[in-house]
Amino acid sequence: MSFDSSTKKPLAQEGASAGACVGTDAHPAVTEAGIEEAKQPGSPSSIEPMGIETPAQTPEQTSRRPSHWSGSFGGPSERAGKERNFANYFRSLYQEPDMDKFTDLAVTMSTIPFLFIQIPQIISNFTEKIPRAWTGIVSGGMGNLLLCTFFADGGEWAQARVQAIGAITNIFVVAQARFIPTDPIVPIVPFIGVMVIMVAGLVIPLLKATGKADKFFAPWLKGTTIIGATVLCFALTYSIMDDGPALVDGPGETSRTCVKDDNAEQEDSFGPDLMIPGIVSLVGFSVSTLCVYCGITTSSTGGILATALFMYMPVPQLIKNLVNPAEGMGFNLGFVYFGVLGNGLGLSRALYTRNYVWLSGSSWGCFGGGVIMSITVLVANAQCDKAFLSTTGVVLLVAFNAAFLIYSAALFYCTLAWNLRPKPPSQRELNLA
Repeated sequence: MSFDSSTKKPLAQEGASAGACVGTDAHPAVTEAGIEEAKQPGSPSSIEPMGIETPAQTPEQTSRRPSHWSGSFGGPSERAGKERNFANYFRSLYQEPDMDKFTDLAVTMSTIPFLFIQIPQIISNFTEKIPRAWTGIVSGGMGNLLLCTFFADGGEWAQARVQAIGAITNIFVVAQARFIPTDPIVPIVPFIGVMVIMVAGLVIPLLKATGKADKFFAPWLKGTTIIGATVLCFALTYSIMDDGPALVDGPGETSRTCVKDDNAEQEDSFGPDLMIPGIVSLVGFSVSTLCVYCGITTSSTGGILATALFMYMPVPQLIKNLVNPAEGMGFNLGFVYFGVLGNGLGLSRALYTRNYVWLSGSSWGCFGGGVIMSITVLVANAQCDKAFLSTTGVVLLVAFNAAFLIYSAALFYCTLAWNLRPKPPSQRELNLA
């Protein structure tokens, strides 16, 4: 800084009017006239408020600014601002990731494994003997069907599509068990009832998606409670009567050798097998109808019963693998691989949204239909005189389940520890809604 030798006052620096410093010694004219001139908008030496540019400036005046000035008086440069914005962006991704879009994408991707979950079993049914655990498949299909209505009511259309695909593939396997064998495994009366409900359960949510089912979707939603209770009572009773005696007596010598006798005599499935399950399902129908009529149930009761049906799906096969190791030969492990992949992807959004009906179903689909089912297959393979799984198959199955357990532990820890959940809607969004 230079001084006048006579007055010892600082001289104005040429070009300091650009505002490189805040001190008055850097301003062109520290006089009353100079201050008044600086206050005038559009003046070359005017001091701008922080972050607000004077609208009256001309391109010529703007060009006088130094290249390092970003527009706020004394503020950081444009480059530093961009670096800070990028750092804040990546920090926000780490601290508050967009889990809503991420989990919705995961549910959409789960459509692929659910589409193929029954394909290996369908192909196997055309070439090998069809497993007799048809009640579990019916329960799974009906559970998928009713959950399709439950998620359609909640607006979760991605998961509704997944459930519709699961219902169609499961009922296709039931149709194979009815029409392919010479002696049909599935009785005709339950098959007709299931097909009628299946058509209605697929058409009504589809009409709701197009906005044409507003009048009768609410009654159908209440009806899912009655359907779920009736089917669940029938499936439980039939499975107990079918597998209960074998579970008490234990596996025989024939099952130990894992050789299936295709000429073995089969009991007639219409008489004693359907009498008691039919009575129990009638009781379930009456009780559930009374509950709906009295208003005891809620809109989520059907979803809860549908989840119970879906969770019951692998139970008959689990029992048969333990009681009769030969049944493990007819079970296709593709159900385990695709089921864990599909339910594992859906588990992320169920946990994120804290939808406990969805969370319980997805968790059981992964741990019950995946991990526990794998354990029973490995036990059946060890009990047989001649193993039906190769060493590579055993290693692959164990490694797959270990990888899933690591993934599920990380998913639960990150979601709960970071408290990841949907943000409540703002007042503006509520007003728009």
